[in-house]
Amino acid sequence: RDVAVTGVQTCALPIYGTVNEVVNGLLGPPSAPVSGNTALPAIAVVPGGSANVFARALGMEPDPLRATGQLVELLEQSARRRVSLAYTDDRWFLFNAGVGTDAAVIKSIERQRNSGKKATPARYFATTLACFFAAARQHPTVTVTVPGEAPMQAAYYAFVSNTSPWTYLGSRPVNTNPGTTFDTRLGVFAS
Repeated sequence: RDVAVTGVQTCALPIYGTVNEVVNGLLGPPSAPVSGNTALPAIAVVPGGSANVFARALGMEPDPLRATGQLVELLEQSARRRVSLAYTDDRWFLFNAGVGTDAAVIKSIERQRNSGKKATPARYFATTLACFFAAARQHPTVTVTVPGEAPMQAAYYAFVSNTSPWTYLGSRPVNTNPGTTFDTRLGVFAS
C-alpha cells in the first residue's frame, strides 16, 4: 500500500537504531537501482541497545544471552523469517516511522542521549507526554494520503508501521495498527 504523509514537521525518523543502520548499510538506499541477481542479506538480531524495538517485535528474549540461545536454536533449525520493509526519505525502516508528535519524541530522545542521558522506558514516556501536550497547543500540520481514499488533513501525528505491537516502553506494547504484521501491508494510524 502506498502511503504519503506530508506536513510542516514531517520529520519521519525511522533512522535511529543499530539494526536499522545495519539494514540500510547492507541494502543501500531504496532509490538505488537493484540488479535482478541481487540476493537479499540475512541478519540475526541480539538485543543490546537501549530500546531493542525490532528484536522485541520479532519475539526475541530481552536478555542478550537468552536471545543468543534462541538464535542458536533457530540456526540449527535453518529457520528464516522474511520481514517486509518500508522507506521514507530514501532510508529503509524496519518496523515504524512516526510523523509529527512521534518524530518529535524520537528527535528529543536522541538530543537527550547525545547530552549523556540514558534512553529508558521512563524517559520515553515522559518525553512522549511532553511532546504530546506541546503538539496539542499547536495547529496540526500533517496530511495522510492513502490511494483510493480522501486525504486526512490536519492531523497531529501519524504512525506508519509494518508490525504491531511495537514499543519503546519496556514490555508495554504500543498497538497503533492492530492486525498489521511483517507479513501484511503497511498499517497507518493518524489523529
